[in-house]
Order: sequence, then C-alpha cells, then structure tokens
Amino acid sequence: MNNRLPGIVSLLLFFVAVLIGVFAIFRVSPSATWLYIGLILASSSVVVYSYCSKCSVRLTSCGHVIPGWLTQFLPVRDQGDYSVTDYLGTAISFVALVGFPQYWLWKDKLFFFVFWTLLIAALIEIRLFVCVACGNEKCPLCKRAD
Repeated sequence: MNNRLPGIVSLLLFFVAVLIGVFAIFRVSPSATWLYIGLILASSSVVVYSYCSKCSVRLTSCGHVIPGWLTQFLPVRDQGDYSVTDYLGTAISFVALVGFPQYWLWKDKLFFFVFWTLLIAALIEIRLFVCVACGNEKCPLCKRAD
C-alpha cells in the first residue's frame, strides 16, 4: 500500500481554501454563499466523474483516497485515454470552483492571499508527491507517462 498522506494533505489544503472562499462570500452575501456551495458540490462531482472515474487505480491506490472511493457511486466508465470532453469538464469545473469566490476574496486581501497560498500549496503537493506515486499511466501528469 502506497503512502497516501500527500494526497490527503493536498485535499485538506484545497478544502480549507474553499472554506475560506465560502466564509468570504458569506460575510457579504449569504445567498451567494448557497450558490457557491451548490457550485462546489456540482463542480466536485463533475471532476470526480470526468477525471477520477476513468483512472485505472481509483479503487486500489487512489492517492487522494476520497475521490477514488466516490467513483464507486457513479456510472461505470471505461478506463483509458481521457477525451477532450473529460479535460473540458475537469477544467471548467475547476475554474468555476476557484473563480467564483474571487470577487469576495478580493474585498479582503488577507482572505485572497490565504486562499491562493493554500490552493497553490495543494497543487504543488499534488504535482510533486501525489503524481509521482500514481499508477494512472493515462493521466498526462503521471510521472511514468513522461
């Protein structure tokens, strides 16, 4: 069994960044907060479906643990090459998830700075530690695919 700590750490960093976004929005607009929470749930579901559900190691050695586990509850997809639609679904969902709170984060520069610091730390953690141990050779970020 591989070391899944980096994947869990990156998920926690990302989760805390998103929570900061939720809090920054809530301070100004409780109704927009509910919209963002809905966007978080929808975007996360699309990422797990579009990307994680095609991963060949999602049920055996998912570095992030939770997304791999969640794929069990989604329609079965063939493991293999990612399509343009898979990439677009993932990218659009990620941009929406990260982009939506920017207006409210910018109103408080400390929140903005902490949000982006945590997000960048999560992405660095993924690239340097999670991708290195991943066995999904169809993923363009997999070190074995280089």
